[in-house]
Amino acid sequence: YDMIQDTTGEEPVYYPYTHAALDFTPGNASTLALASGHITLDGNFIVGFKIKPDISNTVVLGSNSIDSEIFKLLNDTTIRIKNDSDSADFVLGSESTTDSSYYVVSRDSSNVVTVYKDGTGDDFNDSTQTITGTFDINCMGRKSGGTPNYYDGLILEMVIFKGNTDAGASDIINGLHN
Repeated sequence: YDMIQDTTGEEPVYYPYTHAALDFTPGNASTLALASGHITLDGNFIVGFKIKPDISNTVVLGSNSIDSEIFKLLNDTTIRIKNDSDSADFVLGSESTTDSSYYVVSRDSSNVVTVYKDGTGDDFNDSTQTITGTFDINCMGRKSGGTPNYYDGLILEMVIFKGNTDAGASDIINGLHN
């Protein structure tokens, strides 16, 4: 899938040499979206992202047309993962969501979702929760609705694997770490 931005003023800034990252600015409504449709995650999946957020209460990945489809840094200690029928809050013990970090979110065939921060789930009070339903993703940097919670900061890498994949969570963790 290729995500695009047709409005020049809303494009995230690309830093190829200093960060190799996209810089999203809420004041510019910076987002990237699929030209049409959604990535539908209705079974097993793995989502990984390497980020350097400037603030919390910001959406890393979501849908700009379907409400409540989000991977969100809810506040300084909580990541909210929400879809059309279910949601869960993953609360960090001593770490912060605004740290420069990488996250891997995996869901198995039993709808058990595990979140890893910087390679481990140990930083969360409960890194494994059940989330049923379908995730419809089509946008980096915002969610649908009147309060889009535009992402603020750098996104260095994003990977999405749908269904049974040969790449497990540990492989994605190693890839984002290096």
